[in-house]
Amino acid sequence: LEAAVSAVLVCAIRLDPAGFAWLDPAALKAAPEEIGLRGLAALLATIAGAAQPPRLNSLERLYRLLPDGIAGGQTLGGCRVLPRRGGVLVCRELSAAAPDVAVMPGAATFWDGRFRLTLPRTAPDGLSLGALGAAAVPEPARSAARFPAAVRPSLPALRDAAGILAVPHLEYQRQGSNLGGVLRALLFCPARPLGRAGFTVV
Repeated sequence: LEAAVSAVLVCAIRLDPAGFAWLDPAALKAAPEEIGLRGLAALLATIAGAAQPPRLNSLERLYRLLPDGIAGGQTLGGCRVLPRRGGVLVCRELSAAAPDVAVMPGAATFWDGRFRLTLPRTAPDGLSLGALGAAAVPEPARSAARFPAAVRPSLPALRDAAGILAVPHLEYQRQGSNLGGVLRALLFCPARPLGRAGFTVV
């Protein structure tokens, strides 16, 4: 079963290292329903950073609605499931994201069951890691188009006493900050990867 589910996921899902995914419902539903349901469960658990998938009856309902029955979008298991041209966007539901956590320089910090951050020992004290939310930051043009609007609020952001210090996925750091390497220090490491051997993100 695991091998069959993994084979479907390879065809049906593009997983982004910023913690969201594009789902091809037709590829998912080309498999037997049991395999498709398991694939959908794995996807939702991965994007939500959850140890367990949603309840089966809720999964079955969402599975049967895909793709045409989710015109206004659905939420399940801490994820938003949104129709988009050419597929379905699955991203973290902001209201379900974990609160900010303190970041200790030189130590690994885990947030929201999805991201691991290890800053150098030379990083300043008093930092926290949490969801960007509705905060506006200057975004380089090259990264602005890559992230759908629904994804940005749940992107991880570093804060200090003055506010937003860095949003690694948007390649943003406050001018004058000394956080060399922060873009490479934040990794998408969900509590439940899509496959037992991990899953490539692109």
